[in-house]
Amino acid sequence: GKTGQILHRVALPGPPDSAPAFASGLAYTHDDGGHLTCVNVATGKIEWQKPCEAGFDSAPIVHDGRVF
Repeated sequence: GKTGQILHRVALPGPPDSAPAFASGLAYTHDDGGHLTCVNVATGKIEWQKPCEAGFDSAPIVHDGRVF
């Protein structure tokens, strides 16, 4: 919540390599193994996880319901 407490811990396939992006109650992050992960902020549940062939050069960006 608003106290800075850790609400959830989520196991990712690899170490995260940037800050997450947040939109509509979801957090999007990627790891250095090339996986993009979507996490429900309220529950900590992984909504989906996808391997990406292209590498990442920056944090994910969410716009108009799409993740870039």
